[in-house]
Amino acid sequence: MDNKESLSKLTLFEKASLLVGAKNMETRPIPAIFLKPLVLSDGPNGVRKEAEGDAVNSIATTLPSTCFPCPLTLASTWNTSLIENIGHALGKECKYHSVNVLLGPACNIQRNPLCGRNFEYYSEDPFLSSEIASYYINGLQEENVSACIKHFACNNLERWRFIGNSVVDERALHEIYLKPFRLAIENSSPDMIMTSYNKVNDFHMSENRHLLVNILRNKWNYKGVTVTDWGGIVNRDIALKNSLDLEMPGVQKSNIKKIVKAVEENKISVEQVDESCLRIMNLIEKTKNNEVPDSKIFEDSSKLALEASIQGAVLLKNEDQILPLDTVSLPLFVGELFMKMRYQGSGSSMLNAKHLTDNKQAFINHQASYEYAQGYEIESDRSNHILENYALDKAAGSSLIVYFMGQNDETESEGYDRDNMSLPANQLSLLNKLLALGKKVIVVLYGGAPVELPFFDKIKGLLYMGLPGQEGGEAFFNILYGLREPSGHLTETWPLKYEDVPFGKEFNSSPVEKYKESIYVGYRYYETAKKEVRFPFGYGLSYAKVRYDNYKVTKEEDNIIVSFDLINKSEIKTQVLSQIYASILHSRIPRPSQELIGFIKTDVEPLETKKVTLTIPVKRLEVYSTSIHDFTLEDGLYTISLASDIRTIIDSENIQIKGSQLTDIISEKAKIYFKPSALDFVEEENFEALLGRKVTPYIPAKKKQYTMETPLIEMKTLIGKQVAKMFINIGLKQYKKGKKMKISLEREREMKAGVFLYKMMPYNCLRSIAYSSAGELQEDLANAILGLCNNHILKCVKIVCLALRRRKKGDLFSDK
Repeated sequence: MDNKESLSKLTLFEKASLLVGAKNMETRPIPAIFLKPLVLSDGPNGVRKEAEGDAVNSIATTLPSTCFPCPLTLASTWNTSLIENIGHALGKECKYHSVNVLLGPACNIQRNPLCGRNFEYYSEDPFLSSEIASYYINGLQEENVSACIKHFACNNLERWRFIGNSVVDERALHEIYLKPFRLAIENSSPDMIMTSYNKVNDFHMSENRHLLVNILRNKWNYKGVTVTDWGGIVNRDIALKNSLDLEMPGVQKSNIKKIVKAVEENKISVEQVDESCLRIMNLIEKTKNNEVPDSKIFEDSSKLALEASIQGAVLLKNEDQILPLDTVSLPLFVGELFMKMRYQGSGSSMLNAKHLTDNKQAFINHQASYEYAQGYEIESDRSNHILENYALDKAAGSSLIVYFMGQNDETESEGYDRDNMSLPANQLSLLNKLLALGKKVIVVLYGGAPVELPFFDKIKGLLYMGLPGQEGGEAFFNILYGLREPSGHLTETWPLKYEDVPFGKEFNSSPVEKYKESIYVGYRYYETAKKEVRFPFGYGLSYAKVRYDNYKVTKEEDNIIVSFDLINKSEIKTQVLSQIYASILHSRIPRPSQELIGFIKTDVEPLETKKVTLTIPVKRLEVYSTSIHDFTLEDGLYTISLASDIRTIIDSENIQIKGSQLTDIISEKAKIYFKPSALDFVEEENFEALLGRKVTPYIPAKKKQYTMETPLIEMKTLIGKQVAKMFINIGLKQYKKGKKMKISLEREREMKAGVFLYKMMPYNCLRSIAYSSAGELQEDLANAILGLCNNHILKCVKIVCLALRRRKKGDLFSDK
């Protein structure tokens, strides 16, 4: 019996219930037609399989699995074959845990360095993001496990993500924010795509017809399943009408009824319901009979995690070749981050690592000696003078200090954004005192986003480990002593200070986020505006000395052929990242000074000369035209440059490209975008001219007129404040519970999960809280709570009592 025949045997209610999740990470099984549930799991850097019987939406407790480096650190490897192998490893671990769909990769653009989820995204560059995502998907799906690419689209901040509105012009939308998704779909055909919480240009993504139907289904011909982010549904019937297949986590009987009612009232056709059901049923059929592998797969995963951690580490400074250290050195390690290495982020990508080789354990494994002083407390930003003085006393007798710095777990996470780019004050205070001793200091930095480095000129070395995963300590040991060399390169620009970020002051200031910089994101702004930066896009140093020679560029049909020689002048094996950028001599529209169009990471043996050739489709030079509402190749003379980072051009050659004569009409007020250096002077009217319409302002909720979309922080009635406090306290209680536990990985996870919840909750709304609760808070009860917040007390107390009674005895999936 095929899926169409099976589907014909279901009632309309059963069909509708298949489109609304039955558990936090499962769809509804239908035994009558032998339909198993679709089992899903977070996340992009490892499998977060929930234990049977876990509390709903459990963040802290999941089954053990390999914790790979965070996606930012994975991307910093620039090694697509390694990423594909990690995709295979993740697929095997999914099969081990009986998971059908892994909720990754996440390929949103790192638009602003303060976005709390930047560690979970790959890059500020859409092409690089798409390449990393594509190889991840290929590896995963070759294991017959489905990838779910996310978050479609413009999820570039966390604070207002549940109710926010990303307002972006047509060209930037397609050329920057949709491009990673489009290319990943073209290259790898992910089986599922997850919509983001936010609106894009005034329409919630779960029901955004332009993006889900006109673009995703019709223009890109996407055939896979579309799913909400957890709690990201707004109107279930409208979402289905606009091609949103699956609501997760679901468990909302009211939303099943809305689908049934919409069909009965001819607002949605039965055929459309069937199409969505079949997409889900076909995915279940495709992945249902995977063989469970042996637990030995975790050994292979651990080796891959180590390799990714080594290749993703970025050497940012190495004055006088202070690194690597010789094995007879006895360094003084200062900083609690040595003992409490930050190896992963928080939120939906926080894993229960199969095992952890932190820095201390790595030195034990290698029987290596060192001296240590804690210096500061990672869980605080206040100086502890006892710890500081002890560290300074130890430092007085040491010739070399390795100082460990980074954000703490309360600073960057899914669910909220960073307040600034500064490192914790206590870490900076101690570092300044160490430098005042006149000692040589190497800084080892942990974190998932750029930070300000006011001390940069005074230190001798800087090694950026990112968030290196469960093998981070072993990777650090290998790099420190030259057993391996760091070969990572930055995938985003590091500005000197946050004030240099375009429209940084406006970021996150309102639920209406105006993308005023348009296409000038990351290096597209800093390079074109000739802005000084701390580290340019693509930057990374090496222990080896490599020279390039014989650079050539030719055009063959629809491809650009780039070739060159790599000459390793060192007696160590090295991995060299070569980057290819393109620029056009004269353009008829605003364009960045150059853009990444290709890259390759090459293994080169000691003293070896290796010939390298890249084939780059001319199509990568295309630009989005607002006159034809599509990508086109602009006619002109292009410069194709070989580089080690975007500011270190090794060689260049020009080629003539035949294409179209662009005729985009740009209004006078929008012509300011021809000069990115003038972005500081872009006014609302300039942006609206580019946008082609007025921006609808955000209006905070009035007292006693709250809706299901009102963020808790705006509820100012007495009961409203208590309701907000009640939800925020869920996270606070978990945080305090964790803090009382003895030092352990479990304590760390509990505290991180608590922070994630209590910092996120004030900007959440009752609609999203209810729909993400996996049935714990049904819609009718949420509406009654809303009534109480609006002071409709007598009416709503009765409704609350009835709702609680129904919830206690009711079968949520009964069609009666």
